[in-house]
Amino acid sequence: MIDNNLKKISDFGDKSLLIGVRDPYGIRPLVIGKLGNSYVLASETCALDIIGAKFIRDVENGEIVLIENDELRSIKPFPKKKVRPCVFEYIYFARPDSILNGKCAYEYRKDFGKELAKESDIEGYGLSITKRTPLLGETTPENEKYLETKESKMGHNFNEE
Repeated sequence: MIDNNLKKISDFGDKSLLIGVRDPYGIRPLVIGKLGNSYVLASETCALDIIGAKFIRDVENGEIVLIENDELRSIKPFPKKKVRPCVFEYIYFARPDSILNGKCAYEYRKDFGKELAKESDIEGYGLSITKRTPLLGETTPENEKYLETKESKMGHNFNEE
């Protein structure tokens, strides 16, 4: 059973074959792009942007893609499994501008932060919501709020006001 993405380039005589495999649980992402007439595989959409490739689609969970002579074939030999993506892809590993399942990683991070703030007793942890100067390009009212961390015993305050 294949547990992780496998990206392998092999030469078979005069043919080149690129194989991409996404595990059945969708733990790690894998995307297909196109650069000129050639297909490319990457773990993040931002890698496609860097080389000037066009995003085609995500490799589905449990899918094996075979790219040979600029043609793409797909097989799905594994039984469907409950999706169990690595949460660290969404909150830590992926670049903020990468698209994961059709949504920007930065948007996932903001949504996770909002949910965490709703579920947590932020006052009990010395956290408070305060206003700050929005970053370049941020214009919505909710972007003007952030969590400020305070440690009363040590007098640390990470707010730069």
